[in-house]
Amino acid sequence: MPLLSIIIPVYNVEDYIDDCLNSILNQDFSDYEVILVDNASTDKSGHICEEYSERHDRIKTIHLDTNSLPAGARNEGLKHASGKYIHFCDSDDCLFENSFSKISALLLDEAPTVLVGQYISIPEKGAYMSNDVVLNESIFHQNNPISVVDHLYSLPNLLFTTWRFVVEREFLLANHITFPKGCHSEDEEWVPKVLCKADKFALLKEPFYCYRPRASGSITSSRSFINDKSKIMVAFNLLRFCDENRYEDVRKDLIYYRVLLLLGTFFTRCDTFTDENMKELAHIIEGNSDVLDYLYEIPERREFYDIIKKYGAYKG
Repeated sequence: MPLLSIIIPVYNVEDYIDDCLNSILNQDFSDYEVILVDNASTDKSGHICEEYSERHDRIKTIHLDTNSLPAGARNEGLKHASGKYIHFCDSDDCLFENSFSKISALLLDEAPTVLVGQYISIPEKGAYMSNDVVLNESIFHQNNPISVVDHLYSLPNLLFTTWRFVVEREFLLANHITFPKGCHSEDEEWVPKVLCKADKFALLKEPFYCYRPRASGSITSSRSFINDKSKIMVAFNLLRFCDENRYEDVRKDLIYYRVLLLLGTFFTRCDTFTDENMKELAHIIEGNSDVLDYLYEIPERREFYDIIKKYGAYKG
């Protein structure tokens, strides 16, 4: 069993995937496997993945017949992973030199459930810039997971994304933490669940991940109804997760804050929805009526709750 399984969803990244994979192959550490999930690419990405698999025993490629969004590709990769720890890497990003040896040393020394990392952003021309926040190393040394969650909650500019974490595989499986099917904004559901359930954290202070925002073509840079719909679906999923676990501490605060952000972004797009879009959203709201009341506990979204209660999901 390798120490690390690196799961990489791949979709139409023929101009980026070489940099990503070479940054892994050039590491000074070899106790890993790479699982490439070709998400029904229509360019040469799938062929490139196969070439790497043929040349390198530690790389395996899975081809999906239909695109299942990054969430589905990550779930598929997790099914095939055998490593003690999981890292989800995006196919248009890369890892800094010697990162794996630093990660492995920390994992072997502290045996955390979740390793939290830092990143450096190097955007394409025309893409947005994303600077990482400074994390307090002393809080991670307290061996108090609630204190870590409280610290991360206190950082409003912290980017909630899967690739800043390395997570114990058995922890993910035991807690049934996967990505929401058919959704974007999957990181916004996965990260809070991981943070709330983890019982031991470690911090790798030196940045190990190179985030390369793209000007166009990536999921993050695009706008569509499925993106908007996903935000409200993930918001309801988080409310249900909070209810099922009966959180009444900072973990509840963290989840409510992420719900607030998701719905805030969703509301800015409401004037773009068609009648069919509204019917689909109403169906989603009605299907989550059992957790709708929790919106009343978020003052900034109480008006949304009141409108739905008064007029119903569709008219509201």
